[in-house]
Amino acid sequence: MVYGGPPSSSLVVSTDRGEWIYPLSTDRTIEAEGVLGVSVIHIEGGFAHFVESPCANKLCIAAPRIGSTGQWSACLPNGVFIRIEGSEATDEIDAFVR
Repeated sequence: MVYGGPPSSSLVVSTDRGEWIYPLSTDRTIEAEGVLGVSVIHIEGGFAHFVESPCANKLCIAAPRIGSTGQWSACLPNGVFIRIEGSEATDEIDAFVR
């Protein structure tokens, strides 16, 4: 008997105030308080990206969306770091039981 499935990927949001984990499977908008103010991160369709930030150059907003385990993005001036953790969906068989 099999219980559940493989764990899904999660978005980890880190600031100097703490760390929060959100499932990538649920679309949402997150406000993360950094040293300059609030950075807004959006999760949609299994991807995450910065949509607003108080930094001057806005490189975080121009960065591509992330959605695969190990990918990350950051607003360095605001001290907000996001990364993907967990398993990736694949069509390969990990193991089977007889």
